[in-house]
Amino acid sequence: SWQCTNDFPTKGIYEQLAALESDAVPTLSFAPGFPAADFHDCGPSVFAYGKTQGDADRAADAIVKLIESHEDDFDGKIWTPDDGVRHAMELSKSASKPIIIADTQDNPGAGGDSDTTGMLRALVRNKASAATGVIYDPQSAKAAHAAGVGATVTLSLGGKSGIAGDEPYTETFVVEKLSDGRFIAPGPYYGGREMEMGPSAALRIGDVRIVVSSHKAQLADQAMYRYVGIEPTKEKILVNKSSVHFRADFEPIAEKLMICAAPGAMPADTASLP
Repeated sequence: SWQCTNDFPTKGIYEQLAALESDAVPTLSFAPGFPAADFHDCGPSVFAYGKTQGDADRAADAIVKLIESHEDDFDGKIWTPDDGVRHAMELSKSASKPIIIADTQDNPGAGGDSDTTGMLRALVRNKASAATGVIYDPQSAKAAHAAGVGATVTLSLGGKSGIAGDEPYTETFVVEKLSDGRFIAPGPYYGGREMEMGPSAALRIGDVRIVVSSHKAQLADQAMYRYVGIEPTKEKILVNKSSVHFRADFEPIAEKLMICAAPGAMPADTASLP
């Protein structure tokens, strides 16, 4: 799910939990669950530890009522690709920092293949100035390396995972930068991990730059743009194939965060899950 604990309504729920703790009920907690988990009992849970069973039961019931009162709020705002891109473009006119969009349904951290093209198409179609990644496509990365920096290359980029409503994006791109895919990701999520993305490239079409890799990883660190020569802080719009983990490193540089739902393996609307 794209919901997280540092955003409304969950953030407010946790703040109220802290206020409800007392000598009689010293510990309260709420586990929102993980809809992408592959077992039935993965929904929200509440915990209450009290001096007596009655204290704990009453506190747990109060938490449940609090959470249920926010049921509609958990729907949040999920944009279609074109509407989201156009809104981001409008916001970027007066923004001093990037507008960052989560391409949440293709998040490889939740089962996505990190290769869908819906958001890329929307960026190009609306003539946005943006960067996006990471598109996992070893064949296209290999072709970019063969062509060389500065070359133009026609590719069928991404769209190879068989997602309904998605297909490879066949266009001509400029090869702006090449990399062997080895770099350090110093941000909070990867925490200094040595990344190995395999042969990688920064491709450009119009004013849209795309990070293309040979290995798959969730775009949750600014270094995942920089290793192919894209400076994320200077982009008007960033589209990250992630849902929540990117926030730790990207919220400090973001004017606004948005969620878009292009075709992908992990539904943003959990009501559509079987």
